[in-house]
Amino acid sequence: MNDETTRRPGRGRYSHVEREQRWLLNAVPAGVTAPRIIVDRYIAGTTLRLRSVDDGIEHLYKWTQKVRDDVADPTTVRITNMYLTKDEFAILSTLAADVLTKTRWQWTNGEASYAVDQFTGTHEGLILAERDIGSDALGNAPFDVVRDVTHDDRYSGGRLAACSSSELAELLTRR
Repeated sequence: MNDETTRRPGRGRYSHVEREQRWLLNAVPAGVTAPRIIVDRYIAGTTLRLRSVDDGIEHLYKWTQKVRDDVADPTTVRITNMYLTKDEFAILSTLAADVLTKTRWQWTNGEASYAVDQFTGTHEGLILAERDIGSDALGNAPFDVVRDVTHDDRYSGGRLAACSSSELAELLTRR
């Protein structure tokens, strides 16, 4: 474990690889369940995200680092999470950040599970679905989609949070 490669952002025993496929939707699919309100704060100038998750029963707080192996490829991210107390979250919430708010639904089809994000606030009208694909190849979504946006970095969380109102308007009108 003394190898210097394990002591870099996105590396080490607490980091894991996340590969996702993402689609732009016109509407939330029928049959979604388990809504959670998520507020993501992408800390300015960093690879860090502060997340609040409220499922109506409990409130969770997470501090996450997301590092890409290839800066140009939004499909694969090395992710490291740490859970926080409410007080720790409050302190870190004072850092300058770009904010995204969304309701995240679960949708299943056979053994596949999808997250469907319906954005609120300044991102109202944007609906994305994603699925962790692990080592699987990219596939088709089993619901009605506008298009696959897996390789379009403008639909990644950090970029969405930081986009201007005119950039967001363009993303919403490109349906």
